[in-house]
Amino acid sequence: KYVKDGVTLKDTFEEAPEPTRHSQQYMNILSQSPVGEKMPSVLDSKKDPADFHASDMRYLLGTAVKDPEAVELLDDFTNNNTEMFLNTLGIDTGLNEPIEELSSMAGGSVEGYSLPLGAKPKRRKKKKNEYYEPELYKEVLNLLIKKGILS
Repeated sequence: KYVKDGVTLKDTFEEAPEPTRHSQQYMNILSQSPVGEKMPSVLDSKKDPADFHASDMRYLLGTAVKDPEAVELLDDFTNNNTEMFLNTLGIDTGLNEPIEELSSMAGGSVEGYSLPLGAKPKRRKKKKNEYYEPELYKEVLNLLIKKGILS
């Protein structure tokens, strides 16, 4: 009843897209893998493991570092772009090719700590506030009362 003129309100149940579910390959790996035994949607009887769940993806992202099957299961979440997705998040599964790039301290601008090995750095003293604010207010108030506002 609050729809403005010229706006057509469509039935949400008719217009909503069909929910997407995991592929059969994902479900096969999930049923045979030890990773699947600890999957949040498998442990929760209220959830259907065939549906997409953010908790499952978070679990797989945490497990991907240790288990290549988790990386394989992530393919279903990322539309087979798991390697790029993990690289973007900075997660190294150790499954990537080794980096051939080398770096050294002598290769350019060198920054760093220059004390000899084993030497302890001198600790700087923190600057102490000269006045503690409430005490300063009290001091000014006492001076005003003692000497008067006008002198």
